[in-house]
Amino acid sequence: MTLNHYAKASCVVCILACNFFGCITKDSHVDEPIFKGKRLSEWLNNFGYDGDLRTQAEINRNEQAEGAIRSMGPNVLPHLLKAIQSNDSTIRHQGMSALCAVGSNAAPAIPQLTFLLQDGRPQTARFAAVVLGCIGSEATPALLKGFTNGNPELQSITLDALAKNGAESSVAIPYLIAALDHSATNLNERIISALGQIGSKPDKVVPLLINYLEHSYYGYRFCAAEALKGFSDKAKPAIPLLRKMLNDEHAWVREAAAETLQGLRP
Repeated sequence: MTLNHYAKASCVVCILACNFFGCITKDSHVDEPIFKGKRLSEWLNNFGYDGDLRTQAEINRNEQAEGAIRSMGPNVLPHLLKAIQSNDSTIRHQGMSALCAVGSNAAPAIPQLTFLLQDGRPQTARFAAVVLGCIGSEATPALLKGFTNGNPELQSITLDALAKNGAESSVAIPYLIAALDHSATNLNERIISALGQIGSKPDKVVPLLINYLEHSYYGYRFCAAEALKGFSDKAKPAIPLLRKMLNDEHAWVREAAAETLQGLRP
């Protein structure tokens, strides 16, 4: 083969290589869902990092991203699960916001989220708990698994998610009651508050909260008075003790009792 032939052959190889690698660069996002001409990663950039939307323009961008992600369907789930495991805190937050936008349609991701909840990385576990809370009642068993595993930090983050779901978390009430007085004071306060946020099973919960109105620790008295707001008229048996609490030595306990009484009056 002459030198000229070698030169031509080399050119052909170069062209083919450039075309090949050009295709790789062009198609590196080929599996990424697209909506209205924008890739998922571009839509994710619409989410603010800290979730604190200060301007109408930021609110609009956030809402547009949520709508786009919901429109992309279940194909977004593998990408978003990868995002919440990223070492980049911005990407983690964007992935969490997007999964919450998917809501109950993210239920197929529950097994993976359950794994992430308990894989030992606190930040990833927190994001997984938030997303499970956004999914709703289908994710309650996964959150309960985290709450009952004995890890105080995991108990705390799963409790927040359970409380956020209100009555959808009613199945968790026996587990929350069982944990009372077997946990640190701060967690007990939050469990009492969560019982009020869930607002279910008044026949069991209201008598329990009434008992805490007389507790020697003022933090429990305050939380119990606040929690009773979640039961409306079902909390009327607490009225005598709430009236007594209007003379409590702690001002914020007195205020909580007065507010709850206000809601119980005809």
